[in-house]
Amino acid sequence: RAWFHLDRRSGENRGNVWFVEDDVAGSPDCFSEIHRITSLVDADLSTCSLRGQAEDEQWPHWGFGDRYFLNPTRSFNPLCRLRERLISVILEFRRNHGKFIFLEVLFASLVAEHGYSFLDWTADSNTLPIFQAFRFCPEIDFPYDGICHPVKNSDVHAAICLGSIAHHRA
Repeated sequence: RAWFHLDRRSGENRGNVWFVEDDVAGSPDCFSEIHRITSLVDADLSTCSLRGQAEDEQWPHWGFGDRYFLNPTRSFNPLCRLRERLISVILEFRRNHGKFIFLEVLFASLVAEHGYSFLDWTADSNTLPIFQAFRFCPEIDFPYDGICHPVKNSDVHAAICLGSIAHHRA
């Protein structure tokens, strides 16, 4: 639905857009800090785990991008920030191809193809400590410091968001 609304705002100033999946949890202080750092860098794509195919040949989802990109790139996007010009390029991709592809391939590959800037939160020394428990799986089952994913248990999610942390690290 977000892409529908962004597309309808074509020609308007869309600004930067943050996407946050419902199983991402973090305290207000952590989100404020990641917002502050991300705003200072102001990259076209801010997300986690950006890798080219040569860096991660075993990743099972490269096939989603092979048909569309000479050098597919991937990212991990449960939480990400996109600048307006990247949003326009993503919507143009959909118009040209009649669909989106796996967003973990689409966002990063378009950034690489257009020579746009990126901030990999899990590779930056200022942001890495905020993402110690941020992964695809297993599920986060205990409240950790920082921004966490995937957090499916509502009690754990609430504890993380409220900052009721026992100072554990993943």
